[in-house]
Amino acid sequence: FPGLEIRRLVGRGGMAAVYEAVQTKLERKVALKVMLPALAQDEKAGERFLREARALASLSHPNVLGVHEVGESGGWFWMITEFVDGANLRQIMELGRSSPAEALRIIPQICEGLQYAHERGVVHRDLKPENVLVDAQGNVKLADFGLAKVQKSEGEHTLTRASMVFGTPAYMAPEQWRGAAAVDHRADIYSLGVMLYELLTGELPVGRFEPASTRAGVAKRLDRVIDKALATEPAQRYQSARELERDVQDGVVEPAAARDGGASPWARVRVAWLSILACGVLLASLVGLLSFIAWEANQDAARQRAAVERERHAVLTRAIAETVGSGRAWTGELPGREHVLATDGGLGRFESTALAASWALTTVVVVTLLGLWSLRRLRASGGGVANQVLARILCCLPAALVVDVGVFLAIDVDLRGDTRRLAIAAAILAILVTHLAVLQWILRESRKPAPPSADPRLSRASRILLGLGSLALVSIVAVAFGHPRGVWLALRGPVPQVAREFLHRSVEQVLEELGPPWAIRVAGEGMVFEYRGLDGQPVLDALQFQGRHVEAVADSPLRLVGAITEPGEPALGLPVERLFREFGAPLDTQADPRGVTHRLPHLLRVVVAHGVVVEVLRE
Repeated sequence: FPGLEIRRLVGRGGMAAVYEAVQTKLERKVALKVMLPALAQDEKAGERFLREARALASLSHPNVLGVHEVGESGGWFWMITEFVDGANLRQIMELGRSSPAEALRIIPQICEGLQYAHERGVVHRDLKPENVLVDAQGNVKLADFGLAKVQKSEGEHTLTRASMVFGTPAYMAPEQWRGAAAVDHRADIYSLGVMLYELLTGELPVGRFEPASTRAGVAKRLDRVIDKALATEPAQRYQSARELERDVQDGVVEPAAARDGGASPWARVRVAWLSILACGVLLASLVGLLSFIAWEANQDAARQRAAVERERHAVLTRAIAETVGSGRAWTGELPGREHVLATDGGLGRFESTALAASWALTTVVVVTLLGLWSLRRLRASGGGVANQVLARILCCLPAALVVDVGVFLAIDVDLRGDTRRLAIAAAILAILVTHLAVLQWILRESRKPAPPSADPRLSRASRILLGLGSLALVSIVAVAFGHPRGVWLALRGPVPQVAREFLHRSVEQVLEELGPPWAIRVAGEGMVFEYRGLDGQPVLDALQFQGRHVEAVADSPLRLVGAITEPGEPALGLPVERLFREFGAPLDTQADPRGVTHRLPHLLRVVVAHGVVVEVLRE
């Protein structure tokens, strides 16, 4: 082939082979189509090849493959056409690079090319994805008019006999099966309807096929477009490619506006409601988790303050008791009547940490799966780039937040000083770079068209995991905010008080609020608790009991001070039930003039009268 530099074989079909070549004088890249040698020996086949080339050379349209030259050299029939640096629709579909949105951008271009050809008397008769080329910029070119039917002013010319059936079965109109004579431009309309459905759904419209609006989430008006294009009778179909193009473009106004954000707010909500739900779950969970962490931090601080206050109270009351016990007056600070007693105990530090970690992990699972579900729905329905970006961010953001927090916690625990500051700066830089890289990947992936057969549903395992995660998240929140909590003030523990405040009080109340007496005297049916005043002197007959309740008190304005109980010894006034519970069952029991003497383990003997300890003896 003079003047051509053949570079590579692009493809081979049943009738011809196509090569990528360069016209050396023009330095123009072209496609060289050469009839196969077996057919080149057939004069009728060669004549059809040349007649087709001459007819197509008259078609000059942006959506029809242009023919530069045609000829015969040494028995080889060849055709030079423009070179399309891209792929055919079949290859694009198999690579998963087509989506409903992309299909609805391609079909109008096919219509433009067909309309131009039909107006000039050319019927393609073999329209299918393999014969539609798409270049890198998304421009469409109709190619391979090998079975075309051409009408010229001098009459009709066809490349097949009137009785012959040619075409690709899945894309052939019903009248094509009856022979070439029955075919006109409306057969191409039928084939275009098949392609439209296949590009939208990934399947051929065979038998009672599912509507494209159900399969691909496109506007229902497109179902009527497809049904009309696939009508059995040519008279019931679109009568021109331009009519079909107009209805396709009208049918995508609503979903395109919704995808591009130009529709009403409610339409945008319908498109991406799962993404909105995932955002709500993430935001609510973060607010709740931070509130829980802050509350538990306050609880932990309150527990520490309570422990400090209890220790301070114990030290102060012991100092008072030691002072007055030695016969000296106490002139210092007195413990308050109300002091921090304790918290509710609720959740400990370990339980709180475990609950917060479970909360974060469950949120990651739920939000990620919701984002994935939203992404699958958007890709299957041709959702816009902005919605897909949001869905992908929701898939990645929860886990990224957990990793970021974990990095900073690790730095805070293990490092100090300048090393810690440098590590924090390096971590921030690494996180920013990583997040920017992930965001670029998200933008790049979101711009890619989805395959027309994309499934909008989650897998069964993912649905089960989403359900379990949702239940777990609700349960964790209920546990976190449902357990009792609080720190309160109360009058408990030994506090110096005047005797009259204990009139009619029980033994248990006296021990709890005043402390144990310095001595107990048993008098018949009653007993007397003796205490010391703040002046260091004994207050005789301080509290007089009848049974186990105070019936009379000393008329003294001095505050009473309880005694000191040595570790390992029972306090005077301790009820016998607590005595046996805390120090064990008695080894033996003997009668005593004041009551009963019990010998306890650890070489202790106690005298019990009126159900309380009145004396402690160490053997």
